[in-house]
Amino acid sequence: MICSVSANSPPRFVIEEGNEIVVNLREGPSTPVGSVITKLQASDPDGDDLVFGSQGEDAKALLHIEKTGPNTATVSLKTLLDREQRGEYTLVLTVTDGKLGDDTYVTQSLLLLVEDVNDNEPVFLPYDSSILVEENSAPRVLASLRAMDSDEGPYGQVVYALSGDQGDERVFSVNTVGSKAVLKLTGTLDYETKNIYQLKYLYACGVLQGNVTRIPEDIPVNAGVLQVKAVDGDRGVDNRIRYSLLDGGDGFFGLDADSGVLYVAQPLDRERDGATGEAFFIRIRGVNGTFRLEVEGAGGVFDVTPHEGINLASFLVRVRDPALLDYERLQVVNFTLVARETVPDRPKSSSCLVSVYIRDTNDNVPIFERDMYEAEEVSSVVSPAPSSTTEVTVVLTDVNDQTPQFRASHYVAEVSESSQFNMPVNFIGDAIPEVYDNDQVSRLSLDAVTGALRLKEAAVLDREEVSDFFVTVEVRDDNGHGNRNTVGVHVIIVDVNDNAPVFSERGYEAKIDENSPDFSVPLVVVARDADANGTVNHEVRYSLVGGDPQQNFTLDAVRGELRPSGPLDYERLKPEGSLRFFNLTVKATDLGTPPLSSLCQVVVYVGDVNDHSPEFGEDAYYMAVHEDTPGGTTVIHVHAHDGDGSALYSKVVYRLQHGAEDKFVIDAETGAILVARGAVLDPDRTQPRTTEYLLEVVALDGGIGEAQRQTVTFVNISIVDVNNKPPVFIDPGTVRVRESVTPGNFIAKVAAFDVDDDAELRYALDTAGSEARNEEGAVVKPSEYNYAEAFDIGETDGVIRLVRALDREKVETIRLLVLCEDLNTQQGSRSTSTTLTIIVEDTNDNDPQFRRPLYGRSVAENAKVGMTILTVVADDVDKNRTIIYSLEGGQNVTGLVHLDPETGEVVVKSRIDREAFQWLNFSVVAADSGVPQRTQHVDVFLQIVDENDNVPYFVNPPSRVVVSEDAPPGTVILELLAADADEGDYSRITYLLDPKSSQGMFKMDPDNGQLSVAQPLDREKIKQYNLIAEAWDNYKYGGAAGDSRKVFTHIIVDIADINDEVPVFDPRSGCSTVTEFHAAGDAVAVVRASDADDPEGGNGKIRFSITGGNDKGLFDIETIDMNSARIITRAPLVGLYGNYTIMVAATDLGDPPNEMLQPVDVCVTDYNDHPPRFVSPNSNLTIRVPENATVGSLVIQVRAVDDDVGANGAVRYRLLKDSSAVHRTFGVDQMTGAITLLRPLDREMQKLYELRIEAHDQGLPTPLKGDLDLTIYVRNVNDNKPQFPQDFVVVNFTENTSPGSDSLLLPDTVDVDDLDLDELDNSVCYYIVGGDSLKSFSLDKLTHVLQAVKPLDREELEQHVLIVQASEDCVKEPPQVPEFDATDDTLLKVIVNVNDVNDNSPKFLKKVFTGGISTESAFGFEVLELMAEDLDYGSNAALRFQMIGTVQATVSEGLDHLRQQPFVVDPKTGIVKLNFDPQRGMKGYFDFKVGVTDGSEWQDEARVFVYLLREDQRVRFLLRLAPDEIRSRIEYLRDYLSNVTGAIVNVDEYRVHETQDGDVDQTKTDLYLHFVNPEDNSVLEVPQVLSTIDKNVHRLDHLFKELNVLDTSQAHLVGVAGVGLSSDDNLLMVWLVGVVAFLALLLVVTLSLCVAQRAHYARQLKAATATAFGSNESVLNRNPTVPNTNLHSVEGSNPIWMSGGFDNEWYKEEESLRYQAFTLITTTRTVATYITPSRSSPTRSWRRSLRPQNFDFFSSQVVDPHHYDTYRSNLHHTFKKLTNPLIEKKLETTEL
Repeated sequence: MICSVSANSPPRFVIEEGNEIVVNLREGPSTPVGSVITKLQASDPDGDDLVFGSQGEDAKALLHIEKTGPNTATVSLKTLLDREQRGEYTLVLTVTDGKLGDDTYVTQSLLLLVEDVNDNEPVFLPYDSSILVEENSAPRVLASLRAMDSDEGPYGQVVYALSGDQGDERVFSVNTVGSKAVLKLTGTLDYETKNIYQLKYLYACGVLQGNVTRIPEDIPVNAGVLQVKAVDGDRGVDNRIRYSLLDGGDGFFGLDADSGVLYVAQPLDRERDGATGEAFFIRIRGVNGTFRLEVEGAGGVFDVTPHEGINLASFLVRVRDPALLDYERLQVVNFTLVARETVPDRPKSSSCLVSVYIRDTNDNVPIFERDMYEAEEVSSVVSPAPSSTTEVTVVLTDVNDQTPQFRASHYVAEVSESSQFNMPVNFIGDAIPEVYDNDQVSRLSLDAVTGALRLKEAAVLDREEVSDFFVTVEVRDDNGHGNRNTVGVHVIIVDVNDNAPVFSERGYEAKIDENSPDFSVPLVVVARDADANGTVNHEVRYSLVGGDPQQNFTLDAVRGELRPSGPLDYERLKPEGSLRFFNLTVKATDLGTPPLSSLCQVVVYVGDVNDHSPEFGEDAYYMAVHEDTPGGTTVIHVHAHDGDGSALYSKVVYRLQHGAEDKFVIDAETGAILVARGAVLDPDRTQPRTTEYLLEVVALDGGIGEAQRQTVTFVNISIVDVNNKPPVFIDPGTVRVRESVTPGNFIAKVAAFDVDDDAELRYALDTAGSEARNEEGAVVKPSEYNYAEAFDIGETDGVIRLVRALDREKVETIRLLVLCEDLNTQQGSRSTSTTLTIIVEDTNDNDPQFRRPLYGRSVAENAKVGMTILTVVADDVDKNRTIIYSLEGGQNVTGLVHLDPETGEVVVKSRIDREAFQWLNFSVVAADSGVPQRTQHVDVFLQIVDENDNVPYFVNPPSRVVVSEDAPPGTVILELLAADADEGDYSRITYLLDPKSSQGMFKMDPDNGQLSVAQPLDREKIKQYNLIAEAWDNYKYGGAAGDSRKVFTHIIVDIADINDEVPVFDPRSGCSTVTEFHAAGDAVAVVRASDADDPEGGNGKIRFSITGGNDKGLFDIETIDMNSARIITRAPLVGLYGNYTIMVAATDLGDPPNEMLQPVDVCVTDYNDHPPRFVSPNSNLTIRVPENATVGSLVIQVRAVDDDVGANGAVRYRLLKDSSAVHRTFGVDQMTGAITLLRPLDREMQKLYELRIEAHDQGLPTPLKGDLDLTIYVRNVNDNKPQFPQDFVVVNFTENTSPGSDSLLLPDTVDVDDLDLDELDNSVCYYIVGGDSLKSFSLDKLTHVLQAVKPLDREELEQHVLIVQASEDCVKEPPQVPEFDATDDTLLKVIVNVNDVNDNSPKFLKKVFTGGISTESAFGFEVLELMAEDLDYGSNAALRFQMIGTVQATVSEGLDHLRQQPFVVDPKTGIVKLNFDPQRGMKGYFDFKVGVTDGSEWQDEARVFVYLLREDQRVRFLLRLAPDEIRSRIEYLRDYLSNVTGAIVNVDEYRVHETQDGDVDQTKTDLYLHFVNPEDNSVLEVPQVLSTIDKNVHRLDHLFKELNVLDTSQAHLVGVAGVGLSSDDNLLMVWLVGVVAFLALLLVVTLSLCVAQRAHYARQLKAATATAFGSNESVLNRNPTVPNTNLHSVEGSNPIWMSGGFDNEWYKEEESLRYQAFTLITTTRTVATYITPSRSSPTRSWRRSLRPQNFDFFSSQVVDPHHYDTYRSNLHHTFKKLTNPLIEKKLETTEL
């Protein structure tokens, strides 16, 4: 049978990568309760069933862990997450196999990150909800508000909009500036039109959307894809924006013109024929400024082209019908040009008046006045009439009365962008054409004769620049001077394939591991073609043209995604240096004719995967070895081979997994299995007995973490036994034998065993080695008493019997030495021995005896429960000396005291009342513990001392009494009576009155309790007193000493009123004014009076009446309440204006009554009933004022008149205020009515001002007024600066590129001036006015192009923030500004982010790294961490570490068998891990090189030194800092110590401090270091290090104070045995140390108990002798300074100070003093605990007595030898008393 025994191996978590599980979850319902957030997997080398759990309150509240398999579990969510409450959780997961011990687990950290969702609405911060604005206020910023959104990122961005009544948007506007809402006044305010505006701020969470939206191909038709939103950058009220599709989408998508929702119009199929790919590029346009141009009132003569425009359009007014133009009929044509929005709902429009003056042309032929003219020929020669003819030439001249006509109403030309074109613009007749009205005109030429429109020779059309344009061709006849006509030409540029695809990256790099089906991140090459979107010229196809002869990769021709065609095999690739990769060439070709293409290199690095496990040469190994084989002997070799291609993964190391039990070790490199040094193979010396070892050998390859692969084989080693063991006794223990046992009885049986099979054992007694002692512990010699002959032992069975009777008085303890011999032993020792202890027990035959015949003591009544009264003591000379005490007596007596049954101490059990008991008499019974039990009785007498314990009481005390306020002093009000149950002075009553309650107005007789008036009373000041009367007993003698008791009662004294106060009027001033139109019965004035007498009676009530001044009977008076009345009119006062004085009387209702008079003045005034009216101007008026009018200039002067006279007719002027703040722009003189300008005007901010002028008189009671409205129209002046529509732009430039490679066209500005067309000037220049201190950028002020003028360096500055200013002044450069001002719209912030390139090499932070390992370090131990930095960013700064060359082992011992690299370096983290199992005896250090790279080549190197050290070579530093606080200062500590000591300092570990008793102190840290001599690289010993630190303590003082170093010492050893000792030596050393420690502890405990016993009984003795009955003084004559206590309440209850009147001298007898030594021993510790030390000399002497070495325990001066047995018999009895909590409380007899 093969028995495999192995130690338990802990489980471990299996995670994919890294050391921490990271989970990202969305907050709220996005991650519902119960969602599985991660799956756990763990492995246990032993195959045990695993239990998963968690630690910490957060984990318990958040996570639910459910086991799904033997080694798997799922983690689900128990509650919803809220990122606003907490953004991340660091949780601890646990796993255990149930064998690790209580509360011991293997832990794994879990980082739970909570992702934000938009689940919070913005909340406005506190703000002022009302704003006061004057009506003539100019446009300005009114307020800024801010709303906060608890979400983060884009979900937390807030934008603002404004909502209010219709028309409010013309007055107010709100802009989002950063995170604030800026409220601006943009219009004019008119108080008379509207004096209050209620605005509402609307806010919305703005979420930044990307420009890519992914949808499934099975999305239904009409389903929404996304919604676009355009923002109107214009000022003022925004028009509705309409959206349209420009291009893209191939008809599969539609767009809602109003909402901007993009939806699916046709079913989608990603695999459809002719598909250009899985992506659609769609361009969307949003417009809100579309308007139509119309001509009204032109009678069809004129027309406008184009008819429609967007935002801004140039247009032409042309002649529609030239026939209608006739100068002779119409010389001027007036019409209106209207621009009207195309929106259907209330479109806005604007119009302008156009006047066309018609010039005359020669278009009419002359007209003869008559149709025919007749002429007669007259001849001077009279002759017959001859015939003749006359030729008349008629010339017809053409009149230019027709306009040139085009053959088409408009022309459309399509021209290729790469060719010239010739398009004839045909017209009828002879004319000269001309082309104009487009910025492309400069590229065109027009044949003036043929009308052919051509492209100039040097000009080139580029469709990518302009896709089409419009030109207008005009033609004139009469050689360019005649009639004209125009036609529009639309030139469309047709795209040609003149742009090759351009890759988005210069080159692509990717990494893929062998056997991976695809890249971890999809590798997609992207190329863009600038030709027309939607054409074949724009479509791109991809292909692989090089670098892949075996066709290992496939490339999607449409999407450009590169994927492996199958799994890659790293081992089949040809290595190039340390890398294996593919260099692929990708070609991007468009589908144009001819096709254009471009190439790009794609480098794919293939990573080796550890996909081959090591393989052993044999399935199992077998070997036999003798049990005495020495350590270091080779038993067998195992060998395994790994088929991986990389050197890292093909390395094989060996380790023993299970079964070795520290008996065997394995060479990690060669696989040689050796006997461990110091190992014992003897099966008889192993537990359990083991004859075969089944070793589980694991071969591990070079994989790291989860990637490491292993193979297991088994080696069976059999142990051949050797017979060489002596017999071994079974411990016989201790045997108790009563002295009365007769001979022949069985005593004990001893047994021994021998593991050898042929053992033959014999037993014998060794009398010479035996020993006996008597009761005192003295050795009994055999000559005195031959105890050895009393026993006999069986030779073969080991049975011991009694052969002679025993005498306990001679011998009490016998130690018999028993021998056992193996007769067949051939080698080594053949015999062994053991000791049997025999204890002889005593019998009980003596009664207990009390030390006194009787006991007595005095005790005060009401003594505190638990107070010690006395202690009775009885002794028993038998061995069984345990005494039990009990009480005998009446129940009424025994119920008042308590007797401790063990110590005999009598204490107060309940309250003792002297009035009930004057004496307490009872008996105490002492019984021993023997069988049969023996008893003894003693009588106890207690005298009860009286004290003042009764409180006085009042007899029928009154609660209320009434006294008149005119009672004279000395008047007795009442008499109090009190009594007390006590006698003598304790019952004598003294009466006192609380002076604070009586306020000195009353007094009380202290003897008879009479209460009387002390001072004159006044009810009007105080009408009631609440007196406190007190009755005291023993006040004369005990009041000052505190021995007096009192009682009090409340007496309410009411003061009766008398009529001794007169009414008092409230003071009045001035005249009560009323008008003549005051109606009858209306109030004129109110009079008030008060009376201090009691208002409940007649003395305080008042009646009002008019006694004079009312001769005409105009006024009357009526009562309001008892303290006020109103004067009213009896009749109208019209015409009775004037001044009246009325006399009013106030009379109380007392007996006799009191009266007081007061005059009241009443003034009747005239009434104002005529308002002012304006006479110049007499109606509303509009006034024009230029925008640049100077401040203070007169605008107009107004005048108004009032028909009243005096103050009622005095006119004053004022400008009414309203919310538009007009009153701040204009002012009016209140006397003259002159209106002037107060501040400069700005037409762009406000064109019209509505002023309301008010004229008011000075009449009373209400002035009258009249209004006049004036309209101020401001004429325009161009005075506004250009403004940027946005505050900032962001652009990315790449570092180290040549100047000019990167550029940015800055956005255009807007101008809010209302300028005429002929004044329009768009020349705006840009300047850099801040942020370019390095002069790295240039900005073309005219083209607005920003570019870098020198290479940028991201490591020097990764972001440049430039400030650009726009100005219309292109000559003078504006000054520099220190910072960006968001309120200045002429400024633009340009943020230039510098993209990183890999231009920096990685560097190690140190050139030498050091660390240490010990023989206790496990395989895979993390020795140190390499640290390097790379100034680049992102992937350019991704570092990889590698070991260079081999590891050099220097000055080494025990390292001969190492055949592999003893360390491995993690390429990602740089952690150096141990790759072998260190063994004892290894010495020296390791030296090797490491390198670091950022992915291209090794660029920096460093050296690593790792030192082998022993556990006892570590130095422990104790610091008063938590481990988290010291973590960041480790390097500082190392460098400081290294500079001071000159040694190499390595930190091994640091952890929370653990005290000697095992408690953990979280505020302290144990830091473990070792020091290395840099000269020979040897590890320094701890004493040498501590000595060096002590010598340099002055230099280390600053460090120790800064880090709170509390202690430096040698670190604790892991084991007790030293290095190199054998197993037997270790066992012996452990036993020796254990025995020494036990003996030392036993000695300390014994001495402490002795000291405690002595001190305790010394205190008891002093307390017992402190008081008794024997005083000659009476109770009344004793010292009265300590009432209600015994003497123990003085001086902190220490019996040392006990003296005075309460001592009982009769109790102090010599018999009590004989036990002083015994009692001192047992009370020393108790007194030290409860006594408060004093500064007097007795305290110092008492402290000296606590030292156990200062007194002789057995001194004859202290202990009487006659009573020594009594002391010894009660010693253990007293120990039990020390643990009694009741007794411990009694140690302090009284609590003050």
